[in-house]
Amino acid sequence: MLNEVKSLCFLSGKKILLFIILFYNANFIEGQIWNITYTPVGNPTIYDMVSLGSPQVVYQDPTMYNYIHLVLVYAPAGDPWGTFPNRRTKYYHSTNKGLSWSFITDLPNTSPTNSAFASITTTSDGCAIVSNTSYYGTNNTRGQLFVDVFPGLGGFTRIFLDTGTTYVKWVSTQSITFTNKAIILATKRDNNSNPAVYKNILLSLTNQNFSGWSQTDAAPFDCYSIAKSISGKIGIVYRVNENYQPGQYGCVYFMESTDNGTSFSIPLKIYQAKFTGGNADSLGANKGLSLAYCQDIPVAVFELVKQNTSGIIYPAGNAKIMCWASTLPGSDPERCVKIADTSNIPYPRDSLSKTDPDNYGFLSRPVAGASSTNNALFVAFQVKTGRKGGIHDTVNFKKIYFTYGKPPFVSWRTPVNISPAGSLTDWSYPSISPWNDYAYPYFLCYVTALSDSIPGTYVNSQQNGESQARMNFIKLSILTNINQINTEIPEDFILYQNYPNPFNPVTKIKFEISPFYPPLGKGGNGGVSLKIFDILGKEITTLVNEQLSPGTYEVTFDGSNLPSGIYFYQLRCGEYMETKKLVFLK
Repeated sequence: MLNEVKSLCFLSGKKILLFIILFYNANFIEGQIWNITYTPVGNPTIYDMVSLGSPQVVYQDPTMYNYIHLVLVYAPAGDPWGTFPNRRTKYYHSTNKGLSWSFITDLPNTSPTNSAFASITTTSDGCAIVSNTSYYGTNNTRGQLFVDVFPGLGGFTRIFLDTGTTYVKWVSTQSITFTNKAIILATKRDNNSNPAVYKNILLSLTNQNFSGWSQTDAAPFDCYSIAKSISGKIGIVYRVNENYQPGQYGCVYFMESTDNGTSFSIPLKIYQAKFTGGNADSLGANKGLSLAYCQDIPVAVFELVKQNTSGIIYPAGNAKIMCWASTLPGSDPERCVKIADTSNIPYPRDSLSKTDPDNYGFLSRPVAGASSTNNALFVAFQVKTGRKGGIHDTVNFKKIYFTYGKPPFVSWRTPVNISPAGSLTDWSYPSISPWNDYAYPYFLCYVTALSDSIPGTYVNSQQNGESQARMNFIKLSILTNINQINTEIPEDFILYQNYPNPFNPVTKIKFEISPFYPPLGKGGNGGVSLKIFDILGKEITTLVNEQLSPGTYEVTFDGSNLPSGIYFYQLRCGEYMETKKLVFLK
């Protein structure tokens, strides 16, 4: 058939080209990546440590879809190693969803001031807020915020944090009209001069006006993440500081605010590290944690690394990327599910270096971001390969892997390598925009990552030579599982039997949505959900949860991660509900 198509293409030119694309799409299954583009941003930098934890350096504006903001800490070739006095934070802006980028300004925008560990988000009106740690305007290092006066302009107002604050993470509240403008997390010294994590509330976008620092139980130095939901909830996930929670080394906690950060819930333990007992695996949380919201559901992804309770990491040991969501079955802290481990990621055990100056495990630094459709959460993380490099400190090259899940986040697509094939390159420090728009029939996801010909960071491995790390903007298009196959308006709602049935591992489910049925009203749109349940009635996954126009749709369901058995699929739209049975036979 494909040969016949090629012949027709030669005879008929452009008309048949469209047919070829449609023919090819018809054979895709949900979750396949249709296209990946890579766009270098800015100049190479020898300062190649984006963050000690999971970075947040790219942000698509939910109010102006074409606008994407990006920050990069840059140091030129020859900058003295160790101090890197010419480090500066560079701010880039795109007005066409990342097709091209404009350099806007340096932050701070005066003399070089040793800036590091930048992060970015926006206010409710689309103005960038950038944080970093630098000496700008002071003789001592401190965390600083820079608030733009207009989207993409680069006219930043500087807001100091306390002297000695570092590793700043923050999130803006739902509206700049609120009293609380942003919630801030930062590492600073406690009363005993030990590093600890404090939270604060920014009360002004133009000057140093804060509610005051309050201490948390989070481990210092970037072992935390903060995010907000579409309804305004603010969540914080963190690895616990054993100094304040003895015996809880490597455990992960979550807390949430429903009043714009004024108060937070009692911290909830969502992962229990096991270093002793019959089920001990010595897997504890490290520095990579990321929090996102999807359908107002808090979802945390974090890395587990083989280690001991003294903080010694075993880089060649077992590792996992885990997910916690409030919708997962079971009870905390035992309801987490695995996203990735040595069972679904190539594990070159015998080729992994036993030491790593960057203190990475085999799998590390996960980041998460949600789709604008509010029914998918994207996750990227870095993975060590079996290839090594480095003149003095021999370390493994890394690749970036990508996956996504849907509410209730019980199952996840098998992670795939999204790093370009070809030359031997180290890919590291992925970051995902917390919000990613949609272009039917594709999810879009905006990712950044560093690439370099030398593995590992120059910051921690001076002997390996100056890095020439390059920031890359990566745009992914992922085929969604729902396809409108007919726009004719049906007279009624219909849920068809899946085909094939029994199936292995993929089946299609077709349904019709009608406007002539309460409560939609003639010509209206309806909120449609299509869910899979097991034989006990437990929800397995959500295939559809969005507004659909009247018409006929087809959804592809992949049961690869499920055991053989009888399952049910249920279509709901307003008062309409119908359920049918499907059989999965491996």
